[in-house]
Amino acid sequence: MKGVTGFRKIWLWALFVCFTLFLLSSNSGSRSTWNPAEQLIIEITSPFQSFIQKTVNVTKRFWLSYFILVDVRKENWRLEKEIDALRMENSRYRELLASQERLQELLKFKNSMNLPVIAAQVIGLDPTGWFKSIIIDKGKGAGLKPNLAVVNASGVGAYVRVSV
Repeated sequence: MKGVTGFRKIWLWALFVCFTLFLLSSNSGSRSTWNPAEQLIIEITSPFQSFIQKTVNVTKRFWLSYFILVDVRKENWRLEKEIDALRMENSRYRELLASQERLQELLKFKNSMNLPVIAAQVIGLDPTGWFKSIIIDKGKGAGLKPNLAVVNASGVGAYVRVSV
């Protein structure tokens, strides 16, 4: 008996919805106002329609902003890591390119010199800038003496102060 009562409620609601739709569709559009029955039905159903519309909009926004974007956060994190790795690789390649260009210039310079040349790397600079001196990775063991000129492809740079 309980199932029959629920079935009747469903039929009553279906009948109410059909009647409402019939009244709304019977308006041919030639009139600019609604009759009192139509206006009553619209007044009664408008809060339900508004509630359903707001629920649909909230659900749609939630769906679009959360469920679809879950993977976007992971992809964004992965892409940021990839960008960082590519930046580091790019910096290494730029440094290698600059180093290769410096070595080519030094090789051209060494081939143009008729004097004995000792290659050395600069490992330190004068922090004050007053003496314009540098520290290289060669010393007496390499045959260097005090006051020798330090020359690069651009010209004379400083004088060697041999210590050890």
